[in-house]
Amino acid sequence: MARSKAETTVGRPRARSPRKKAPTPRRKNGSDALYQAALELIVERGYHSATTAAISKRAGMSAAALYAHYSSKEELAWQLFLDINKQAALGLREKIEGLDSASSRIRGIVQHVFEWTMDNRHAAIFLFLIRHSEFFEREKHLDADGRAELVQMFMETIEYGWKTGELPKADINTLLKATGVPLVFVRDWLEGWDPQDLRAYIDDATHMCCRALGMRDQGASEASSIVKPNRRR
Repeated sequence: MARSKAETTVGRPRARSPRKKAPTPRRKNGSDALYQAALELIVERGYHSATTAAISKRAGMSAAALYAHYSSKEELAWQLFLDINKQAALGLREKIEGLDSASSRIRGIVQHVFEWTMDNRHAAIFLFLIRHSEFFEREKHLDADGRAELVQMFMETIEYGWKTGELPKADINTLLKATGVPLVFVRDWLEGWDPQDLRAYIDDATHMCCRALGMRDQGASEASSIVKPNRRR
């Protein structure tokens, strides 16, 4: 099977930027060593080239031991995907529920996503590879709880804005455009197009999200001083 564009580009940065080893998501049942090995090899080689033999070898165990925990490589990667999604959203709800405007909640989500990405580079690359490739047919049919909790909280924030009157009703294309704004910044950073600290773009990304949704960013300065650079060819 041919690799997707996401698999062949994300995770192979064109410029040097700090790399941190991703913390292994903790599970009550299963092997941390298998999780860490699968995460590292899928990021390094791509999903299809990260074989069960290579994963088990890096984890320091036999292929038979891997199958004692998971029925297949797909099952292992799928559980890793779901656990990282939960890890990425950890603590966010508590941070934003006390904020009294939709725009301030969007700012809180953007800040959380950017800071988590910088602290968990390998895990963030893994999520991009899984979401933007054809690894799992069933990924397309996930319910809201199975899909990224960050996206779910973003949609809840939009509904909050509708209730308060801060945000006008919008069609699905507008909502998708707005939720995709922070991911553009994250993707460019992961690919090495922009090695600058992601936190420098919190104001700009928040402003762009709010503008896409047709509301004013109440926490923004009078003029955004940060301009997102164009991708280098």
